[in-house]
Amino acid sequence: MQINNTTFFLGIKDDLMEIIGKRNLTINGVKSHVIEIPRKQVKVKCPECENHTSNVHDYRKQNIKHTKLFGYNTYIVYHKRRYNCPRCNKSFYEPNNVTAKHGKISLNLKLSILDYLKKKMSIKDIAECLNISSSTVIRALKSIDYKPASGLPEVMCIDEFKSTKSLGNYSFIIANPMKSKIVDILPVLVKNNVIRWKLLS
Repeated sequence: MQINNTTFFLGIKDDLMEIIGKRNLTINGVKSHVIEIPRKQVKVKCPECENHTSNVHDYRKQNIKHTKLFGYNTYIVYHKRRYNCPRCNKSFYEPNNVTAKHGKISLNLKLSILDYLKKKMSIKDIAECLNISSSTVIRALKSIDYKPASGLPEVMCIDEFKSTKSLGNYSFIIANPMKSKIVDILPVLVKNNVIRWKLLS
């Protein structure tokens, strides 16, 4: 069985993606992998009128930071197409599984960030492990569609932990020890915030 090299090496599950170039470069003083990938041209559906078209408006290269590959920092140069719909004249980029819209990091890297956030690690340490900035980690955290639990558990554990400077010195964590689950995290350990959370719960 033939394995798609893009899926195998980069974890991008798209049979239309293929690696067309690989090179090693020193970026910010660190030896890194740079991998170029395009997507095979096919008819795509217009997001405006749902007409299928293969009319290419233009091309551009997008530099995307990816998860480490074999211990090396890895960057993807994605050759993306912008299509033009002949029916409604809307221009739009082709769909892809490399990055989110306007994203500068790959979807795989974002998933890695969210996975690290489950561990007992500071945002700064996560950023250093993944070769990204602390602000990138914070943006990934804020992108989660998180809904706090309603009501207080019968048994509750509380603790504080070191936060990033942008959030304050310490954050406040509330957990349910009976279910081994985090109930909520307050970004700043301030008495009024804790009281307000209790009232809303």
